[in-house]
Amino acid sequence: MDISGHTRVVCIIADPIGHVKTPEHMNGFFRDHGIDAVVVPAHVAPQDLAAVLQGLRRIHSLAGLIVTVPHKIDILALCDHHEESARIAGATNVVRRTPEGLWVAANFDGMGFVQSLVDRVGPIQGKSVYMAGAGGVARAIAFSLADAGISRLAIHNRSEAKAAELARAVQRQYPGVAAGTTGTHPTDFDIALNATTVGLKPGDAEPFFIDGLRSDCLVADVIMQPLMTPLLAAARKRGLRICMGDGMLKHQLRAFAEFLGFTVTDGALAGAADGVIR
Repeated sequence: MDISGHTRVVCIIADPIGHVKTPEHMNGFFRDHGIDAVVVPAHVAPQDLAAVLQGLRRIHSLAGLIVTVPHKIDILALCDHHEESARIAGATNVVRRTPEGLWVAANFDGMGFVQSLVDRVGPIQGKSVYMAGAGGVARAIAFSLADAGISRLAIHNRSEAKAAELARAVQRQYPGVAAGTTGTHPTDFDIALNATTVGLKPGDAEPFFIDGLRSDCLVADVIMQPLMTPLLAAARKRGLRICMGDGMLKHQLRAFAEFLGFTVTDGALAGAADGVIR
């Protein structure tokens, strides 16, 4: 990539940062579409988040931030405006900096993940889903699954209170979805997914047990490093269909670019940012 004084900058913030794959994918997208911008990783600890955002407001060549673990929920309180996708999920994975130095939050995690599932199994309307996790990624996915018309969502989390709160929030927003909490032994589900960080570190065990899953169940994971997580490896060994985490990112690249204010020349994305602060 040719970086000049005109190049717009996007930071991806995380803690830790070494596992993120977004810079290489997003920079490839910028290059392929002739966009003069670059994504750079920034290791930001939770206790430094507020100070970092305050300083970044003053960088005029900064288009915005891509946000990942563990900042997706906490950063909302530091943003000035929230798009509906961030408000509903209670989390964000991308923040646009306005020319005035204001932060506008949105969330495309759920959209990207649901589209990756559709790629594998077709429409998911009426499907039953087991989900491990109740954090920022999980919240976005839960509401997008409900919006796509699933019939049932069972949530397991280390903190049962967080799982119960998310289930209640989904039920309030989508009364037609039977949402509740469950344990680590899913059985009668069409889709079982991991929306936690379990599997990211070497030696991590599976986030839930797959022995009781039906033979036609799809097992999915949000983790991208490694792509073949212990969960997916165990599912493949059992002969179950799997969905890797890179599909979720692939379906967000255009949404990220357009939300951050870049023009993508080969067609507009429905629902992309229209420049209006809501």
